[in-house]
Amino acid sequence: MKLQLSDIVNCWEPLLKLSERELPIKNAFRLGKIVKILSEERQMIENSKIKLFQKYGNPDPINSEQVKVSDENMPKLLAEWNAFLNETTEIDIEPIDSAFFEEIAYVNLTGRDMSFLMPLIEEFNARKKRNFNKKD
Repeated sequence: MKLQLSDIVNCWEPLLKLSERELPIKNAFRLGKIVKILSEERQMIENSKIKLFQKYGNPDPINSEQVKVSDENMPKLLAEWNAFLNETTEIDIEPIDSAFFEEIAYVNLTGRDMSFLMPLIEEFNARKKRNFNKKD
């Protein structure tokens, strides 16, 4: 499955929220696999973010564990970060089908949660592909 790095960042909290709930065993297993794989990707994204802050910032003289980015460098950092988050990567996970959510309908998810989970949902990805192919 292809995902933008921003999709991985955005879906992380809703995935954790789901993974903390008691789910049917097959859903819990599937979700656990997704969380495990995306956890590795997310860690690489976070490491890249740290390197970016080190590139554009300076160590805070009061707290050496923090980095301060000057007003001058902030636009450069944000431009590079946003370009990075728009990159696409191939992830070895199967999209989630709508039946998954029907089986866990008792789990309270907000509209915001669902919007962040959309890139992982099979039907959304199929629709996105159809719309993309229409443009050709």
